[in-house]
Amino acid sequence: MRMMLDPAEKRGITASQSIADAVAESIEDAEDYADGVAALERFRKHPVVHSLDDVKGSLESDGIFCGGIHVK
Repeated sequence: MRMMLDPAEKRGITASQSIADAVAESIEDAEDYADGVAALERFRKHPVVHSLDDVKGSLESDGIFCGGIHVK
């Protein structure tokens, strides 16, 4: 229990809040993993590949990237 209390005390929260945060983070990680697996499956079924020049051209046309200079 001390292992859970020390980090909670350092963050100024209760042990139960620390555990709730850890559970929420674990759920979010599992959802992110599932999203990644689904994206990989979609790519395997319908692989789309772009050259670096295509990507640069797209970013330049969107005004995000301009000849090595990042534009905000």
